[in-house]
Amino acid sequence: MTIEPMTMKTVTPARQNGFTLIELLITMIVLAILLAVGIPMYQGITTQMRMKEEIYGFLADVNFARSEAIKRGQAVYVCSTSDNVTCNDVGATSSNWSTGRLVYVDTTNSGLVTTPPNANILRISMPVTHGDTFNGGTAVQITPSGYEIMTGVASLHDNIAGDTGSNQCASITAGSISIVQGAVCP
Repeated sequence: MTIEPMTMKTVTPARQNGFTLIELLITMIVLAILLAVGIPMYQGITTQMRMKEEIYGFLADVNFARSEAIKRGQAVYVCSTSDNVTCNDVGATSSNWSTGRLVYVDTTNSGLVTTPPNANILRISMPVTHGDTFNGGTAVQITPSGYEIMTGVASLHDNIAGDTGSNQCASITAGSISIVQGAVCP
């Protein structure tokens, strides 16, 4: 029997899978740049959407009041409220819409903004959110023919100092409703 000499085989280690330190650092830098640009843009978009939701909620209350006034043949009012029972702006020249809204029918047909129990409350809307301010204008009266009467402009402002791009204004004049976006309200 012959013995064959032993040969040594060299074993090369298998290639390791994964990232090198440089690849990982480059990925982290790209991710940091994307987050630095994306988060402020996202916050701005969500602020604008929130502000639009709040101003369109006000307009939805006015449109609801219009349909109810026409349907009932009576004046319907939209006023500001802080307790969901009484109007804040009876006899006032300006309203604080931030605290919530009532939509109601004046059952006495007095033609004046009244407070319940002389009124039939149709809808209660919640206050605006995130510390935003929504004020100006008087209570809105909708005549039985569907014509809106409001003195002044209701302005919705974001609570972030210096952020005027998200401001929203609802103007009800001569029976028409208009919305203005941006820094300046009419």
